[in-house]
Amino acid sequence: MAGYILILIYFLFVEIAIVYAINTGRKKLDQRKLINLYMATRVVKIILSLTFVGVYALVSKTDIRSFVLVFVSFYLLSIGFETWYFVRIERQLKAKNKKNELT
Repeated sequence: MAGYILILIYFLFVEIAIVYAINTGRKKLDQRKLINLYMATRVVKIILSLTFVGVYALVSKTDIRSFVLVFVSFYLLSIGFETWYFVRIERQLKAKNKKNELT
């Protein structure tokens, strides 16, 4: 049971870090560099996630299959949230650029 709470805590911290990085980048970077930042956050998230699951599997030898299934479910939900969030930011940036071109 404690493993499942760790999943929630893990995704809470990772998502906060990703949203913070993208919000900070949105204000400082151009659109191409923002996409690079977004892809970098995805790669870091994959590496951190594999490390998290690997450490859990080494430490807790019981019920690894259900832990991984729950983790993958949360991972897919978080990827969906990140994609929705980034698409929203991209639309805002395009609207802002279009507005700046008209003036």
